[in-house]
Amino acid sequence: MRITIIPHEGILIEGKKISLGATIEQAMQILGQGERLDEACYFEEGDIAIFMENEFIDYIELRRSDNQNMLVTLDELDIFRTEKKKVLQQLVSKNLEPPVEDDESGNSFENLGISVYTSISEEEVEEMIEEAKADGVYEEMLEDIQRDMERAKYVETVGIFA
Repeated sequence: MRITIIPHEGILIEGKKISLGATIEQAMQILGQGERLDEACYFEEGDIAIFMENEFIDYIELRRSDNQNMLVTLDELDIFRTEKKKVLQQLVSKNLEPPVEDDESGNSFENLGISVYTSISEEEVEEMIEEAKADGVYEEMLEDIQRDMERAKYVETVGIFA
């Protein structure tokens, strides 16, 4: 499934547009029924989340997936399979100004209507390594640390807003 991000507007899924401001019913015509929870609807096993207000889409969230057939792009840049540093460079270039930091693991690009997040920051992994070494448990935590280091290198979630 190829998903193309359209800044401030929404997404294209296999050429079919889901727009911010559209009804959730319009999204369901493209994605199927989904799983509804309050003001959110989840599709593709949670990899696509659509948030709404009064049944109108106001935020779309795409999550990094284990599904190798799911490709999420912005200007042909593969958002989830390209290292986070390169993705951020591309977004800063397109945004024409630095991002607003949401926290250690998130950045919002207001001029694009795009936010990107990682599940753990590289700084958090470094702190974990220092603590594990200080506590003498580094070797037994090494597998988890390596997994977290890999996660910190890539974008985990992309949000699209108006």
